[in-house]
Amino acid sequence: MLQNDIANLEKQISQFEYEKKKAYDEIEKARDEIKDIAIELNQFENERLNLAEVLSIYNDEKRKADEEYVKLEVDFKFSEDNFNGAVANQN
Repeated sequence: MLQNDIANLEKQISQFEYEKKKAYDEIEKARDEIKDIAIELNQFENERLNLAEVLSIYNDEKRKADEEYVKLEVDFKFSEDNFNGAVANQN
């Protein structure tokens, strides 16, 4: 009877050790996945920052182009008015 109890306890201990190792392996796997995800997140963040910088440059260039467009529109309107005035004076 005592030998059966000891054998059962040894089986339980063995099962516990197996479950403990399995849980440890799963924890290590989860840690590795977290580390990989953190690396990927960092890469995405770097890409986001780079794209934000590029977008800022493009927005600045657009603003300058819009300002130049307004100046050219004013200059064109002035030239058009002068031309129309000159044509009217010749008629």
